[in-house]
Amino acid sequence: MSLPHSPPDAAVRLVLPAQCGTAAAEPLRSDLIGLVAAEGCPVLDAGSVETLGHAVLQLLVAARAERPDLLIAPASPAFAERVHACALGPLLGLAALEA
Repeated sequence: MSLPHSPPDAAVRLVLPAQCGTAAAEPLRSDLIGLVAAEGCPVLDAGSVETLGHAVLQLLVAARAERPDLLIAPASPAFAERVHACALGPLLGLAALEA
């Protein structure tokens, strides 16, 4: 039995870098395209994110729109705080952050 927000066994994982500012957006774009196109459950590991800029947030929202089964787990406190501050929890499948 899997816990809520735990990646499924057939997951395809992408680990986000600690610094997800504008400079990280272009290389991350290519990785996200691959993740969205992959078979299996796509998982974004945001556990090490320290900064999260608007350019990367836009990419994450677009990836989630393309793949509603995209799971973000784990999410660092900095990631969760930024998502909450931008009111993007529901769009990223992290509605609990908006409570």
